[in-house]
Amino acid sequence: MTLVYLLILAVVYIFLDLVMRKKLHTKMKKSYWRSFKGRRPLFITIEMVLLASF
Repeated sequence: MTLVYLLILAVVYIFLDLVMRKKLHTKMKKSYWRSFKGRRPLFITIEMVLLASF
């Protein structure tokens, strides 16, 4: 049952994200990985571990 709730939450989040992007006329970044450019690999690793553990 919990997976159903998570799936519903993800669908609502994606829908709201698309609606707000259209309303505010913003575009998505071409790549998520470009935000890591110029950052130290140690900090990127720490961030990914914290994100995965959360």
